[in-house]
Amino acid sequence: DNHCGISRGKRGAQISRHQRISLVSIFSKESADGLHRLALLPHPRQTLGPVML
Repeated sequence: DNHCGISRGKRGAQISRHQRISLVSIFSKESADGLHRLALLPHPRQTLGPVML
């Protein structure tokens, strides 16, 4: 049981790291206009929350 939990935790960490890298690359490819509009969103954390989970 412990071993399964540990490996599942490692896999989860890898997935979230990959998602974070993907998010960064998406944002770096975004146009300045797109980033500007994103900054104007009232609740960016609510918008990004589901993506990061």
